[in-house]
Amino acid sequence: MDFEELQNIQRKLKEDDLDNTGSSKLTFIENRKQLFDLFDLKSNDLLTCLPPKTGTTNWQRYFAALLHPSREPESFGIDEIFKVLPRYKTHNEIDRRAIHDVEIRMINVRHPFARILSAWRQKFGKDFWNLDMFVRKYGKSISEFEEINMENDNVFSFRAFLEYIVNVAEINSFDYHWKTMDFECSPCFVDYTIVTKQETSATDAKFVTERAHLQGLTHLPGQYSDSPLLSSGLIDFYRDIPKDIIKKLYKIYFVDFLLFGYSIDEFLQE
Repeated sequence: MDFEELQNIQRKLKEDDLDNTGSSKLTFIENRKQLFDLFDLKSNDLLTCLPPKTGTTNWQRYFAALLHPSREPESFGIDEIFKVLPRYKTHNEIDRRAIHDVEIRMINVRHPFARILSAWRQKFGKDFWNLDMFVRKYGKSISEFEEINMENDNVFSFRAFLEYIVNVAEINSFDYHWKTMDFECSPCFVDYTIVTKQETSATDAKFVTERAHLQGLTHLPGQYSDSPLLSSGLIDFYRDIPKDIIKKLYKIYFVDFLLFGYSIDEFLQE
């Protein structure tokens, strides 16, 4: 479908308030990388999928404190936090019935364009500890659009990064930091009961804490407060990006826009 067709689908679903989860459900996950970030907290009757670049680290700290009651969420370091939470998936096929026996199934999301910006800022910043690996893996493809300069704050421009994404446009070749949230968390398979958003972390964390009866056991660390879904700063980063690139990005991340109620309209304004 072209851009206009996809945008009309999203608008119609929003206007009609349709349940767009559909009746067709996957019976297994074919790609071994899917659901890698689905974490298992059975003792609290809870599963959570935390795709990268959605405020993931602080949510991981939130849940890690449940497994280690003597510690505060802030005490878990960056290197440690990725090893603390047990991952649900240990093989390709997953018993969907077992997943749905868990009462609370949570997914944390963020505006797709904010995730892309965050991935570029961190992974290709000259001070990033693992920059050399990312340049080795993706530099050749990205250098087709702009020469890499290891002295710049970011070793190539945001526009060059977007050019790479829309021209490669193959989900399996993307790093998981900019794969779609749909790919990472398979919402049509898991059927999440709670969707939290990075933009409303303060309110959402309070809701999850009360819903899961976790009062006094943990909290979401960091200086989180609710913010507009679209900040002027985010839109400014995309202001000089050609509209044809914006539309191609929308097509790639369409399901994320559709399922999680995000808008592209502000990015198309002159």
